[in-house]
Amino acid sequence: MSLKALTTASTLYRGTSLTLEQAAAHSGLSPDELASYLRSQPGALGPSTVDTRQSAHE
Repeated sequence: MSLKALTTASTLYRGTSLTLEQAAAHSGLSPDELASYLRSQPGALGPSTVDTRQSAHE
């Protein structure tokens, strides 16, 4: 996992361009790992707003 891939995946997820699962795959992390990363970022999504459930579209 590179920092650039993680940052890009985070941005695309927050911008709703990707689902959590898609963003995680892009970054090389599991959905749970990406959700944990997103929760740890100041000013980013909080723990209650990161949805780690499977997308209904899959």
